[in-house]
Amino acid sequence: MKFWDKEYPHIKPIEDNLSIIQSSGYKIIDHFILPKKAWLKNYYIPLETTLKVMTEQYKDNLDAQKLFQSLYTEINIYRRYSDFYGYVFYIMQRKD
Repeated sequence: MKFWDKEYPHIKPIEDNLSIIQSSGYKIIDHFILPKKAWLKNYYIPLETTLKVMTEQYKDNLDAQKLFQSLYTEINIYRRYSDFYGYVFYIMQRKD
């Protein structure tokens, strides 16, 4: 997908990240996917509210408008495709 190629080209499946962690000298303790509601309620919805204000406040600033548009795109992609990707926390410990 063009969005990921541009915005986050190093995104990988969980299994790939677990392999990287192990091959980097870490023991995997656990990992978990953040729930969707955490991203929507605590990040994307408040961000969207702020973006509406900022978009109007900086309506004559083309650089700001590009940034705001990229954030709107990210929010919309998350809403549309969050069943296919997510944010993962990895808990690991350095091997002795």
